[in-house]
Parts: sequence; C-alpha cells; structure tokens
Amino acid sequence: MAQPRGEGGERRARPTPPPAPSSSPAPRPLRGPRRRGEGAAVTPPLAPLPRSLARGRPRTHPAAPGPARLRLGPGPAGPIARGTLGVTPPPRFRLSVVPRPLERRPGACRDGPASLSPRPAAMAAAPRLGLLLLLLLLAAAAGGAAGPGWDPAGYLLYCPCMGRFGNQAEHFLGALAFARALNRTLAVPPWIEYRHHRPPYTNLHVPYTEHFRLEPLLRYHRVISLERFMEELAPRYWPPGKRVAYCFEAAAQRSADKNTCPMKDGNPFGPFWDQFQVDFDKSELFKGISFSSAYREHWIRRFPPSEHPVLALPGAPAQFPVLEEHRPLQRYMVWSDQMVEKGESHIRSLLLRPYVGIHLRIGSDWKNACNMLKDGTAGPHFMASPQCVGYDRSRAAPLTMDMCLPSLAEIRRALQLWVEKTGARAVYIATDSEPYTTEIQQLFQGKLKVVSLQPEVPQVDLYILGQSDHFIGNCVSSFTAFVKRERDVRGKPSSFFGMDHPPRLRDEF
Repeated sequence: MAQPRGEGGERRARPTPPPAPSSSPAPRPLRGPRRRGEGAAVTPPLAPLPRSLARGRPRTHPAAPGPARLRLGPGPAGPIARGTLGVTPPPRFRLSVVPRPLERRPGACRDGPASLSPRPAAMAAAPRLGLLLLLLLLAAAAGGAAGPGWDPAGYLLYCPCMGRFGNQAEHFLGALAFARALNRTLAVPPWIEYRHHRPPYTNLHVPYTEHFRLEPLLRYHRVISLERFMEELAPRYWPPGKRVAYCFEAAAQRSADKNTCPMKDGNPFGPFWDQFQVDFDKSELFKGISFSSAYREHWIRRFPPSEHPVLALPGAPAQFPVLEEHRPLQRYMVWSDQMVEKGESHIRSLLLRPYVGIHLRIGSDWKNACNMLKDGTAGPHFMASPQCVGYDRSRAAPLTMDMCLPSLAEIRRALQLWVEKTGARAVYIATDSEPYTTEIQQLFQGKLKVVSLQPEVPQVDLYILGQSDHFIGNCVSSFTAFVKRERDVRGKPSSFFGMDHPPRLRDEF
C-alpha cells in the first residue's frame, strides 16, 4: 500500500503510536543547576566551602565520603609550656587531612550523586580563599613563636656584683630559688670576670650560656637570659622612662638624697648596667623584709606584678654562703657542650685514670683572710665553711688553719692517703698560686703524672676537678664549694684538707 506524500511530493513518515501505559513510575532525572530556559543537567559538585564560610549547620550524609579539609594543629613539640618562656624553640605545626562529609540537599534522594547539593558557581574561589587564610595563620604562628612572650607574672633582674665566680654561683642558686618563690621569670645575668691584671684590663661580662646550658634550668623554673630580655622584651615592656630600681632603705642611705637606690655606684655595679645601656628613672625602697622564703607573701603583696612587672635589684636576692636547702639546685647547672668538649680534651690528652683532683687556695690574699682564724675574728662559720663543718652552728665542727690554709705537709699527707685509696695514676692541681708541682712529683718519686694547667678560664679547672675520681678541696673556698656541690649531686666522693671525712649534709644522697 502506497504511503501518503506531503505537499512537496515527499513521503511522510507514519506517526509513532504513543507508548503503552505502565504501572511503574518513570525514573526521576538527575538534577543539576537549572538555568532559565534550560532543562536539568548533571554537574559535578564543587569543592566544599571552609566551615567558617558555610551558612548554618550542614546536614551530612553518614556514609558518603567527601572531599578533605585541612586542619592546623600543634606538631609533636606540643604547645609552648608556661615553664619554657624565653628559650623553648617555636612549636612545629603539621597539616593533617581530615575527611569531611558532603552536604545533602534537603528532600533529595538519598541514593547516588543525585543527593549531592551543588554549590553556586560564584563560590569556586573559596578553596583559594581558604588556602590564603591557612598561609596567613601559619605565618602568624611562626612569627609569634620566634621571640619570647611577655610573662604577666613578672620578671626578676639583679647584678651579680659580689665576688668572683664561686660567690656569683652561690648567689645564682639563691636567686633562682627566690624567683621561683615569687613566681617571676628570672633574667639570668652574665658572669662578671675581672681582667684587671691582663687584657682587656677591665671587667668582662660573659653570658651564662658560654659556660652552662640554659635549658636545664627550666626543669626547675622559668628563665630567660638577661641579654635576650634586654634585646627583645625591654624595648616594649621595660623602656627608658619606666625603669624602676628596688633596694633596701639602708642601701639608699649611701645616695646623695638618701632616697635613691645606688644601682650604678662604683665597680662592678656601674659597668654591669652600662653594658645594657640601662639608667634607672626612679627608686622603690623597702624595709622589714628579707629574701627568705618566709617573706614570700610579703613580697607578692608589696610588689604585685600587675603594678611592678620588673623587679631590678642592685645585688642578688640571696644569702652567702648558699643556704643548705638550695645546694641541690646545682643539678640544674649543666655544663655547655663547648665546656664539656674542652674539658674532656684536656683530660684525655694530659691525665691518666684514675686521677685525684685538688684545689689549693694559698694565695697572699687568702693567707690574710685565714689569719682571722688565728686572732679569733672568724669562727667556725667563715665564708663557705658550712659545707664542711655543717650548717648547724650549735653543732658545727671546729675550723682549723689546715682547713683554711693547708700547709705543704698537710697537702702531702692528704694526697698520699687518697692516691693510695683510689690507686690514682695522676694528680690534677687547680690553684691561685704556687701549684707545688715539683714537691708532689718528688713525693711520689715520679710514678704519678702531675698536671697543673692554670687556664685563663677558671671554669676549665672546675670541670676537670668535677670529673676526677676523688676530689680534695679547701673547706672555706666557694670555688671548692662549686665542685663539691656538683660532685654531691652526682654521687662522687670528696674530702677537704684537714678533714678526710666531712659530715654528711642534709641534701646529699
């Protein structure tokens, strides 16, 4: 049968019959963004907005994995602890990838990609914005950790202006304990070395870290070097015009107006503060209190850190000699790597183990001091003597001349005793005067190696004495006291000239 033709003579297609009705509903088409005049289209979902930019609280599909988001958090080093102000390196940060569930459009099908709610195209730049915010946060964190933060609990500053290294070390232990009692960060001062008999013929201010490590002190209390405090914190928090000096009223009586702390009067006070270009603008005087822990609350009430953020004192807030309860703080004074390397190099190259180390304090100035024992001016507690006679005055052992200024006969006797007991093959002598090297070599008939360096840096002597197999020191000397404390902490044996078996102190283990 011929098909009907159209107006142009072409064949016309036979119309398609409508589909038969079905009992099942037609499948819902996949939906995408609908523009005016367009049908539904399927488009992939855009990257999710950062949570801070998302509106409302999104509902999430419990099982659908989604794009990841970046989380910023402290790295393995952890946050900066309060006890690490000033010296802890900046914390490390890590980026961790955390799965973030996709947002579901309310009312949409729960199955397949049709349930993903599309984002407007204008939000395509959101990932770039999130990355920019992340970079800014990282930069701020790194910049903020580069310098020490200000401690609102306040700071303690002082001049180590009494005596040489041995005295300064004893005062340092007391000042460290005082700073902890007041809960103030201690600005650790440099050591003062007096070089008036050799170049540069003046005082040298040697940073604490040249001889010892600062970090071990943090196991006890918060510290920062005075150099770093003045360089990084003082310009903002303790600037010129706001620098207050604190001293006893009795000390202020030495000033012209009887009302000013003599912070820079004479040497070493003036040169010490001048090295940091510090001048004081006013003075706060006090009386009726001491640096004892018993007055802790008095100090806190009298000088709250909110009103007195920096306590700057003319001298150490400590007693001399060091209090018995402060002797164990020696464990936190750990030699620097440089000092260990130097000291061990001398031991390896010059000495044989086992060796006995001795400290001979027999100079002319020391002889004049020990003569006070002869005329009765000095009693059992004389300078650092509590380390050997005991801290209890009522039960203190007698202090003899051999304990203060040992004779050559006493030196020979003590050496012979401890060389035989230890089987020593060498003797190391640290002294401020004649080392008696020849006399000691003759005593042992050349069978022992006898060494005396007399180094320019006295800390080398201290290190080598501290490492000896047995140490014989001077009962009255604070130089000996440093070695004795270090050895007590480490359980090493020590004795004194004139006292082979000193009494056991309360803090010894």
